[in-house]
Amino acid sequence: MSEASGAIGSGSATQTRQYSTFRVADMFMGIELTRVQELLRYQEMTSVPLAPRAIEGLINLRGQIVTALDVRRILGLPAVASEESLPMMYRSRLPCRCRKTFQRNRGS
Repeated sequence: MSEASGAIGSGSATQTRQYSTFRVADMFMGIELTRVQELLRYQEMTSVPLAPRAIEGLINLRGQIVTALDVRRILGLPAVASEESLPMMYRSRLPCRCRKTFQRNRGS
């Protein structure tokens, strides 16, 4: 994970945004830092039977149950050999804009 920033706007009214960046397969992606609460290392997950394929499982984050999503599955990419080497990103109050993606990938 790394940090990148970009300017939005024109002239003197430029607004700067910062991003936490990462790679998924050969894609370079980023999430605005204001939406990232913390970065986590991989940890054991509890699987959720009958959950959409994008849901990797549930983790216990200091006593709070958090849903772990697999971005590779959301994008329809093949799994990687060792998931333990992958970092995890935690975002609080994530609006669910992925509902259609979950439904589309659920059967695959």
